[in-house]
Amino acid sequence: MRWTVLVLALLLSVSIGGTNGQGVRDNRGTEFLLTFLENFQRQGHQPALFISTRSPTATVTITLPSTGQTTTVTATNGQVTEVDLNRVAVELRGSRKSDKAIHVTSDEEIVIYGVFAEWATSDAYLALPTDVLGTEYFVACMTVRRAWSEEGWYNLPTEIGIVGVYDGTTITINPTQDLTFGGTNYPAGQDFTVSLDRFQTLQVQSTEDLTGSRITSSHPVSVLSGNLFTVIGNNQQGSGDHIVEMMPPVDTWGKEFVTAPIAKRTAGDIFRVVAARDNTEVTVTGRNPRNLDAGQFWEFEAGSSEYLHVTSNEPVLLVQYSKTAAADNTDTDPFSMIIPPVAQFEADYTFSTVELLYNGGAGTTHHVNLVIQSADKSGIIFDGQPLPGSTVWHPVPGTTYEATDLTISAGTHTATHSSPIATFGLFSYGLTNLEAYGYPGGLRLAQIGGACTPTQTVANDRVDNDCDGRVDEELRNGIDDDGDGLIDEDIASGESTEDLTGSRITSSHPVSVLSGNLFTVIGNNQQGSGDHIVEMMPPVDTWGKEFVTAPIAKRTAGDIFRVVAARDNTEVTVTGRNPRNLDAGQFWEFEAGSNEYLHVTSNEPVLLVQYSKTAAADNTDTDPFSMIIPPVAQFEADYTFSTVELLYNGGAGTTHHVNLVIQSADKAGIIFDGQPLPGSTVWNPVPGTTYEATDLTISAGTHTATHSSPIATFGLFSYGLTNLEAYGYPGGLRLAQIGGACTPTQTVANDRVDNDCDGRVDEELRNGIDDDGDGLIDEDIASGGTDVGRRPIFKISTIYPSLPQG
Repeated sequence: MRWTVLVLALLLSVSIGGTNGQGVRDNRGTEFLLTFLENFQRQGHQPALFISTRSPTATVTITLPSTGQTTTVTATNGQVTEVDLNRVAVELRGSRKSDKAIHVTSDEEIVIYGVFAEWATSDAYLALPTDVLGTEYFVACMTVRRAWSEEGWYNLPTEIGIVGVYDGTTITINPTQDLTFGGTNYPAGQDFTVSLDRFQTLQVQSTEDLTGSRITSSHPVSVLSGNLFTVIGNNQQGSGDHIVEMMPPVDTWGKEFVTAPIAKRTAGDIFRVVAARDNTEVTVTGRNPRNLDAGQFWEFEAGSSEYLHVTSNEPVLLVQYSKTAAADNTDTDPFSMIIPPVAQFEADYTFSTVELLYNGGAGTTHHVNLVIQSADKSGIIFDGQPLPGSTVWHPVPGTTYEATDLTISAGTHTATHSSPIATFGLFSYGLTNLEAYGYPGGLRLAQIGGACTPTQTVANDRVDNDCDGRVDEELRNGIDDDGDGLIDEDIASGESTEDLTGSRITSSHPVSVLSGNLFTVIGNNQQGSGDHIVEMMPPVDTWGKEFVTAPIAKRTAGDIFRVVAARDNTEVTVTGRNPRNLDAGQFWEFEAGSNEYLHVTSNEPVLLVQYSKTAAADNTDTDPFSMIIPPVAQFEADYTFSTVELLYNGGAGTTHHVNLVIQSADKAGIIFDGQPLPGSTVWNPVPGTTYEATDLTISAGTHTATHSSPIATFGLFSYGLTNLEAYGYPGGLRLAQIGGACTPTQTVANDRVDNDCDGRVDEELRNGIDDDGDGLIDEDIASGGTDVGRRPIFKISTIYPSLPQG
């Protein structure tokens, strides 16, 4: 037997974060081990962590192991949480071992930037969580600034910082230049080892350029590199800055890159390509190729109107450097910025700007560079809005990529794409007089830089499942999205950015199926607040042909309904509307007023779902939700159900409701929480039927509803409303197999089987009377004549009613 379910969903709001859980390889995480490289002391400003989250809130704990100091803060979606740190406890000083670690943990995934904003010597780095760290690194620094006398320095050093993540970690450093560490001299090219325990740190300094130095370790470690202070470009004449980036491990490097110039500059930028393997051939737009061995680098300049394509036959690291302000008299200064390979681009970013110190940050401009395939650029959503039509895009020669730069406000921002497989690069930077910062807005950290073994695809796992150098490049849609002749071999998501309503799922054995939207706005032309929506789908063989609906309480803008067909030539009729004919997988969406009670019938089994609109539709304290409407043949005579505690304002102001639908002749027999309904209950007739409906406002908690007769079934729908949140689901339902072929069977009391194949279930008492008026007696019995024959029911209520296996 093949089991069938049809899926119902509305238009999906785009956010891979919906699937991006903990353990996914990217820059978001729940544990970080960080430190800060040495900077000039100057005015003695404290380094800081800037923290943001996509979750509503995240509880973040920052511990400084050297002092035992612990700080707990709450990060809030849409805001930057700044945590100043004790400089003495976290800044590496000298070329030696120390205990300057910063340990950060969070109960939700967060993004962290390490910000060292000292007067006229500032930079920041994008922090990488512990679950993506590696055991092999090559570092990137910049040319040493010589003859700069300040704070006892003359030749200003390059720096490497390392943080131990595990006890007993052996670090092996192969420097490209002579250096002194811990009082011992080590020549260029000679390995030396250092042992680090968890939370221990080290800094290596040299007055020569350490770019290309190799670090290997017996366990994963955090690695940072840069310069205490340097002047970049303009023959090293002009103002300088502290530069730092957190290094990605070699197994996350890539072979293809696209670059864009830094905004407001006219003197161009500097780039460095660092190789990890011998015989690495690198090509750059408009330049002769270069062959590099492991640890070697190629430095080149690019004009301020140049967009470059960089490729290699082996994985490389690419870093972009901003020049001194003196190069073109721009209000800025040097910084370094990792350029992720295109294979590590994201489709979803949450990032923050950095507050600079000079003149209190006055005059700071914040920017992002965006790089994307030309065909996909219209799908970018920045801070919830499409990019303006006036956005100027620049083609990248020799590619199908284009790039643009945006000037943005200070604070936290988001950038997503309407398709989870349309990834793009985002680079965030800020400029002011004598200071600047820059870093990638985020990146994937899939292990694409090493040997690859094909693996089974898991949605959004950040793994190159098919070993083609790309990650999560397919949708689960039965289409060859990436044009490699394979289908669904490395999927970004089990979701779609189109409406999946009517999608058919069949299986060789029974399965559980849920569907809905990560987040959407319903009604009101999709203007207003939205919500996550979800329901657990009943299988097609439990669908029905007759339904009765009631409006959601407190609303004035009405509700939306969808009827989904499972069979061709399904004719559907709805009170007051012209009939519709649907084929399998098609649906009919219609609206109903807030005082409309509807009768829905069909000649083939269908699924009916009711949707609550956005609060903005009528300024009601609520938000969207979806609710399965069982057919009348699946109504129960006995319910046990629970309300849901909503989060907004701690649930304050939430009202809980039930809609009841029943035959007019039976309404007096309803027992709610052990009591008959009040005589004042207002019942509303359902046109063209003998049904009536009402709504009750109920307290939070668990409730029961039964009927004095086991064959007097009724519908019960439970929902709750508060500001910006809502929930809804049927309070229960039978799941008799009334939607498929039927073979008459011998009646068994309360067996939930349509024994006489009339489309109704357990509609008789064993009493010698034709209770349902079909000319047959006791042919499909609900009980042996008393309530003791009723099957006990056990239900656990969640945001959707769970359907059991049996």
